[in-house]
Amino acid sequence: MHIVKNYFLIAAVAFLAPQLAVADSLVDIYESALKNDPVLRAARATFNADREGKNISRAALLPQLAISGEYKESETNDSSPLIGIGGTIDSDGTSYRASLTQAIFDMPSWYRFQGSKSLSESARAQFAADQQSLIIRVSDAYFNVLRAYDNMQTRNAEERAIQRQLEQTRERFEVGLLPVTDVHEAQAVYDDAVVNSLEAQGALNI
Repeated sequence: MHIVKNYFLIAAVAFLAPQLAVADSLVDIYESALKNDPVLRAARATFNADREGKNISRAALLPQLAISGEYKESETNDSSPLIGIGGTIDSDGTSYRASLTQAIFDMPSWYRFQGSKSLSESARAQFAADQQSLIIRVSDAYFNVLRAYDNMQTRNAEERAIQRQLEQTRERFEVGLLPVTDVHEAQAVYDDAVVNSLEAQGALNI
């Protein structure tokens, strides 16, 4: 997967070298997406959680060690009303317990462990697919920007060309070579070109 990804990015960068000179490269954007893309971060969290299932289920097959401790402190008032003597007896005690158990054969735990291993491999494959999906999503977005940029450049060039035609039409009208209707038509064409330029700029921003 990593080899394919690297070849894809290298080829894309080589193909887009002129455009990348004035903008972030596809590799830069992809590396940023690896860190910040919410879809991939959720997929990574899911992968880590599913991967821990194997460790959790394996714990049931390992020796179980239990350790506990207890501390007691007591005070007893020992007095004899007949002879008038007495006193207080303090006592304390500490005890510790430890137990080690190992299941000789636990079929349900064994099957759970085997199932969790399969789930872990499935989670790994799903995470790899999510990484591939990120490459596609980033590439699509990047190429959409390039297309929008080229479209905006084309629209701006058309606007400038039509503006020159409008200026020439006005000059001819001023010297009486063209009727005023031609000026209005040229103005309408120019206004439409301005709208197209604004739409192209808005598409690029989006």
